[in-house]
Amino acid sequence: MFFNDGIFLACLLVFYTNIFPKMKKCMEILTPDFFSHFAGPFLLTYLVSNGIISLIYVESFLSFLGGSLIFFLFVVIMMRYAMRSFRIFLLQENERTKLILQRDCLEQQAEHSKELAEKYSEIRKENHDISNHLCAVSYLIESKRWEEAQKYIETLLKEKKEEL
Repeated sequence: MFFNDGIFLACLLVFYTNIFPKMKKCMEILTPDFFSHFAGPFLLTYLVSNGIISLIYVESFLSFLGGSLIFFLFVVIMMRYAMRSFRIFLLQENERTKLILQRDCLEQQAEHSKELAEKYSEIRKENHDISNHLCAVSYLIESKRWEEAQKYIETLLKEKKEEL
């Protein structure tokens, strides 16, 4: 029984030394769902293998070796399942992260578009005001009211200086 526990622990050690460096990079994705996919196969492996070993009842070295081989194969199968589950989980998390980034980008674009529309509206308003002022000055000049035109232009310049 101790031999199988040693194999199980060795397999876990190898698996965790390969996976944990990757897991450190993505600690924010460690959710209960992740642990159910990740730890479940190992617990199941341990329970099933010890059950098989106890059913075989170690009478000889060959039966013990056969039980160990079954345990080892079961551990390998469960490790492949766990790695596949982990890879699928990471792909889903990557897709979720992409969608979040895309949503954020679209929100920023919508905000920027709204700001541009406001600026465009302000510029159109300014152009309309300037056009009206030019019409007024043109009328004053055509009617040869030079002093009024000059005062009007000075008033406009004074207002513009105060705005700036």
